[in-house]
Amino acid sequence: FYGSGDYDAPQPRLAVGNILYFTANDGVNGVELWKSDGTTAGTVMVKNIGPTTAGAGIGDFTFVDGLLYFAANDGVAGRELWKSDGTTAGTQMVVDLIPGPANSDPGGFVVAGDRLYFVADSLQYNREIFYTHGVALGTTIAADVRPGDESSLPARFAQVDDTLYFAANDNVSGTELWSLSLVDDDAPLADARFDFNTPRQQIVLNFSENISASLALTDVTIVDRATNLPVALANLSLQYDSFNQRATINFENQLYNALPDSDYRLTLATGSIADSLGNALADDLTLDFFVFAGDANCDRAVNIADFSILASRFNLPGTFSQGDFTYDGVANISDFAILASKFNTSLPAPSALPRAFANSRIDASSREYSTMGEEIDLVEQPG
Repeated sequence: FYGSGDYDAPQPRLAVGNILYFTANDGVNGVELWKSDGTTAGTVMVKNIGPTTAGAGIGDFTFVDGLLYFAANDGVAGRELWKSDGTTAGTQMVVDLIPGPANSDPGGFVVAGDRLYFVADSLQYNREIFYTHGVALGTTIAADVRPGDESSLPARFAQVDDTLYFAANDNVSGTELWSLSLVDDDAPLADARFDFNTPRQQIVLNFSENISASLALTDVTIVDRATNLPVALANLSLQYDSFNQRATINFENQLYNALPDSDYRLTLATGSIADSLGNALADDLTLDFFVFAGDANCDRAVNIADFSILASRFNLPGTFSQGDFTYDGVANISDFAILASKFNTSLPAPSALPRAFANSRIDASSREYSTMGEEIDLVEQPG
């Protein structure tokens, strides 16, 4: 390894089983994350996170639920919270608390169950205590001791059973001893999107924590709003990615593995899924979307604008929005035939669903960081 100074020299960080994670500078990539099983062949850089020889500023390591967590700077998002399963593909930023190149500078890690508590800066809360389940949707403020523009500067953490004790300044009592309940009784959050510019149509459900043990296709209803009939479960498949807490629903036994033209509503009902502690989804999640093959610009009409898009990409690789309506990866004569068969037609506005299928939309993505009702108290002082 390159260099002999304290910064450049290999620094052991955390041992997990027979694997040692450490930071080191190979003279090319700067100080980055490495791992070793004690052999030369088994000593490799996990990922080149920083784009220059300056490295990624990696530090503050801990291990939660099979994953390594640490702070790092990729040169784009600033110094933020990252996680790794020990592979290059499985090493990624958890959340960018301050969007852009500014640093949230996470640290002070405390593990409680499958949650990681940490101190960080953010645009909304300044430097306070957050927790995460390892994904952006599952990262939220845990204790806003000093609301407003100033930080409470929480520090000196000590965990006793289900309580975290720490020093903080609320700008009223000065720096005192505080306590925070670590009991996880929060309902999981979820959001949804319809992906049509992917190799095949799919619905993606993101969750704030691991609910894989409770999720099944029978929890999901997709209704054709033109017929008020649900899509048959036999025409759906479900996969769950526990690293990203993400479920993907694909469409099977359909032409081009895509839904027929219509408006649809997906519903994941209240209480249908729960986390490992039994905390259930508190509100219905609904997603309205439509399918109209040939409508490249997604304006619910097939016309000369869509023809122009297809013509500009003819016989070239592309997505649905570039004229590939058959999902074979290329805009070609088959796609032109679809467009021609629907030219100068439009998709009618959707009708209202019967009450049995009517649900309010929960847009979890719009509340990326929200107070989750944790118990936080100033520890009483002697009189």
